[in-house]
Amino acid sequence: MENRKAIEILKTFSPKELKEFRNFVASPYFNNNPKVLILLNLLKKDYPDFNNKKLVKKKFFKQIFSQKKYEDKKFRYLFTELTKLLEKFLIEQKFSNERALQNNWLLNNLEERGLDNYFQTTLSYSQNQQQQRETRNANYFYEQHLLENSYNVFLGKRQNRSESIDLRTVVENLDLFYIASKLKYCCEIINRKNVIAMDYNPLLLDEILSYLQNNPKDEIPAIAIYHCVLLTLTDGTDEKHYLKLKKLLTKHIYHFLKDEMMEMHTFVLNYCIKQVNSGKPKYLEELFNWYKILLEKKLIFDKKTISQFHYKNIVTVGLRLKKFDWTEKFIHRHKNCISKEFQRNAFTYNLAALYFAKRNYKRTKKLLLEVKFTDVYYRTDASVMLLKTYYELNDTNGLNSLGNTFRMYVKRNKKISNYQRTIYSNLLRFIKQLLKIKNGRKHLISQVKQEIEKTKQVADLKWLNEKIGEFK
Repeated sequence: MENRKAIEILKTFSPKELKEFRNFVASPYFNNNPKVLILLNLLKKDYPDFNNKKLVKKKFFKQIFSQKKYEDKKFRYLFTELTKLLEKFLIEQKFSNERALQNNWLLNNLEERGLDNYFQTTLSYSQNQQQQRETRNANYFYEQHLLENSYNVFLGKRQNRSESIDLRTVVENLDLFYIASKLKYCCEIINRKNVIAMDYNPLLLDEILSYLQNNPKDEIPAIAIYHCVLLTLTDGTDEKHYLKLKKLLTKHIYHFLKDEMMEMHTFVLNYCIKQVNSGKPKYLEELFNWYKILLEKKLIFDKKTISQFHYKNIVTVGLRLKKFDWTEKFIHRHKNCISKEFQRNAFTYNLAALYFAKRNYKRTKKLLLEVKFTDVYYRTDASVMLLKTYYELNDTNGLNSLGNTFRMYVKRNKKISNYQRTIYSNLLRFIKQLLKIKNGRKHLISQVKQEIEKTKQVADLKWLNEKIGEFK
């Protein structure tokens, strides 16, 4: 069947949503064409697979229009109507969960109709609802702004002199929404600069930071947390920002929706990872504890699914802390939590990492050669592990061949940031020097050891120090 948009949307529906959509289409308020309902009922029979071989246009057309001659234009128009109803349903479904926005539109409508008593009652109810809300994200202040603005419009139009019109609360809530949102996006921009090469400097960021320095907003979690995150990103050497952020996240974990809490914790995870890469091994334990919190509170799951990257990072941290039993159980227990398209690759890679940590290098090499490089992150990490495996197996040819390929890949790939390019290049250089020592050039030990100590920007610093220590 040529018109796929409607079918692709229907494929995403749960049985409950499909039932609700059928009621939506059956309502004459939303749909005045009964043939659209017939089309939907025919499609429903093949839910959820919607096998294309069963969805025959001419067959459907005859059942809907009761005429033998097929008219493609007529059939396509009917499908277009169904698609438009699907889009309206998705909007309605989303809007039905936005209680604060519904209240605001209701207030505006009541004001326009001159229903003053009902306006006052609805306003009071909406304000009470807002105060009882546990969520205190940026949208909370935007919704507060809308409420205050609706009330001021109401007073202004009625020229009510008994109650003064105070625009300060309208503007203050708008400012708080803007600052919280701006900080959030700036955190994401700066964080991406550390991972992906990009050139963009956010407008007015310096002015906002200057304002917050003189007017701290610690009582407002949506601002305090992102301000603290931003400081860890721009001034990562000062540990006080991280310690403050740790307290804020623990205290205000329930003041945000699940997805945003996970985003906030991702910044903390990235900070800890960067500290570990800078030669501060104590942050490995911090990282492990954060992951355990995310697993226990189920923040790391998206509808029972865990990202292949979180899966890999948790395994990496567990293995570096030598928590082999815990990590092996995690690998197998959460294998089926990964999306099917990435499951086999992620499981194979992380099983290889487990064998590498247990010094079974032949098994590691076999598994790594089965890993498909689905993206830049898997390719770099798998290549690094394979380089280390060649070193452990004393395979000079394998190391040199992969090393040359990897060096060119890191140099040319535009998705790799300058920071990553530096740490991988330094790692490759040191592995080759270690292999020379391993093959007899012992006089280089002291020199290489000093170079490693001086070079802070290098991947797998702990492993390098372990290898140089083995020569003693």
